[in-house]
Formats: sequence, C-alpha cells, structure tokens
Amino acid sequence: MTVQSKAFSGGCGRPRQDRSCLPISVSLTAICTLLAACGSTEAGILKFGTDGLIRVTVEVPLGGGIGLKQQVLTWNSDGAWTLFEVIGYDDVDGDETTVRSSGLPIAFAAGHQTLLHDFNEREGTRLWELGREGRECGIGRSRVTFHVRDNPRDSIAEWQRCAGRATSLKELDEREVTEPDDGAAGVVYLATRARDLAFGKDFDDYAYTGSLPFGTVDKGTQTEIKEQKPRLFRSPDGRSAPAEWVRIWDEHRPGSSLPEVDWAGEMVVLATAGPRHELGDSIEVRKVLLVGEERDIFVEVVQRVPGDYCAPARRDVWPYHIVVTPRREGSFSFALRVERVPCGV
Repeated sequence: MTVQSKAFSGGCGRPRQDRSCLPISVSLTAICTLLAACGSTEAGILKFGTDGLIRVTVEVPLGGGIGLKQQVLTWNSDGAWTLFEVIGYDDVDGDETTVRSSGLPIAFAAGHQTLLHDFNEREGTRLWELGREGRECGIGRSRVTFHVRDNPRDSIAEWQRCAGRATSLKELDEREVTEPDDGAAGVVYLATRARDLAFGKDFDDYAYTGSLPFGTVDKGTQTEIKEQKPRLFRSPDGRSAPAEWVRIWDEHRPGSSLPEVDWAGEMVVLATAGPRHELGDSIEVRKVLLVGEERDIFVEVVQRVPGDYCAPARRDVWPYHIVVTPRREGSFSFALRVERVPCGV
C-alpha cells in the first residue's frame, strides 16, 4: 500500500534522519550538549521546537496489510493544528480528509509548549538519547513517528517506533507497547499527549474508524451515469464482471476498457446522489463498514458542499466516487450526509 506521508523534508532539501543541517557531521545529541538547547533555556536559548512544529504520524495496516490508514497531526508553535487522514487499498488512495483547529490559534499555543516541555525535559519521554532509525512493524501492527521541527536552528529531530495493535491515533496507549527497551513507550506517550492537548479527550472526528480499506477507481463531477443513489457490485460467479457493472461503466466511460477488478476477492461501490447545481459539490465514500451480527455492508457517503457565504458559481454537476474494496457477503445499505467545506478548501 503506497500512501505518502506529508513529511517535512527540512532545510537541506532531503529527509533528515541522523544528521543536522550543518556543514560538518555532528550528532544531534552532541549539538544539544554544546548549545545547552535541548531541554534547557540556558544563555537565553529556547528549547528545541519552541519556534517550529510538531508532527505525529500514525500508520495502521488494514486487512492484513492489503490496505493502510494514515493519520497526521501537524501542530505549529503558534497553536494552529491540522489533522490529515488518508485511507487506501492495494497501492491506491481511497479518500482523504483534513480537519483544522477552530478559533484563534493562541488558544492551543499553551498546550503546544506543554508538550515541548515533556519532549525536552520529562524523564521517560526525553528522546534525545534514543536511536532514530526507522522501524518495520510487521503485519497488523501500527507505527508512530514523532517529529519536531525547530525553525531558528533549521533542524529536524524524528523518532519512529512500533505501537502495538492500536487501529488509530485515538486508540494509542503507551501501556500497550510490547517493546520495553527501545523507547517505544516514550514515543507513543508523546503522540497521545499531542492528541489530547490539541484535540481534547472527547474529540471523535476521525474519518475512517472501523472502515475496510478501499481504493479509488474513479472520482469526479461529470458523468453520464444516471444512478441517483449508491450501489454495490459483486460478481455472482466470482470470476466475471457483473452485467450491471459493465452497463454502468459503459455509460460512464463509453468505449473504454473495464477497470481491473479481482471479482473473486473484491467488490465495487458506486457513490452518487444525482445532479447538483453548484460548483464545488463533490461526493466521497468515507467508510465501508461491516455491521450487525450478519456483518452486513454499510457505506457512509459524504456530499461535500461549499460552506455558508462561499457564493459558488451556478453550474450543473453530477459528482461521483467509485471505489474497490475487499469482497464481503451480506446485504448492502448506505447513509448520505452533508459536510460543509470552508471557502477555498
């Protein structure tokens, strides 16, 4: 599954791992010792990251490794934060969303500094002595990256550890970490601390909780498909494309080849809600869930519309989203909800 993190490359124009952006090769631990900057404010030098950003990335394998969910919290030192999430299947992105902090950034700035104190000074979560090489966590185990950018020093520090079987940022818990000797508990603690200080413990706006992995086949705002509600397509014999899917695809892309689908192990969801009359409207599959004792298929579809006072242009559009996901049996149902999008997003 290839889902790219929105990783910050740093001032040298390449990912920063074990070296700082200095003309000589000096370890970050040595730099901190020489400058007395990592964990203290001696000689008026600010703690590392005081002017910069913190980024927490959680990568969760789905479906035994055939899919991936990624959540990225980016928190600037002025207090503003964003939560970016993406879900994908078989090396194809399915959907992505971004939630931004509301209100004035200053309301979140104190929490950012509290987290930096834990990172720089708290025993057990002061990470500077830990190795910073990447981790391969294996099937079914999530991976957490804690990343700090310091603007005045033009420097980045980053640690990556395995976080057990948590299925999201929400479920991370340092007490569930099974690697006692590599600092994983400290990295996971800082990730959960960032989550709670930025969002609050009651935050529940995570996009893809519980979803099967899915990948986009096609998405846009103009189609000849006349369906006005979502549909599910499964092969009756597990080998050939369903006749209705062939018909629908020919309406959508006349004369083009059918997308490659492994009908023995996959199914297709078409999300549409009929014509709309403003630019900016779009349709997205947000979740593919298995519900109830019978493990029936429930699809959450989101219609994204321009927010209040956006004044979008009047134009007829027919938004759609077609996805492929692992095949499951059971009945099919869906829900359509409206999500207002700020102007310019």
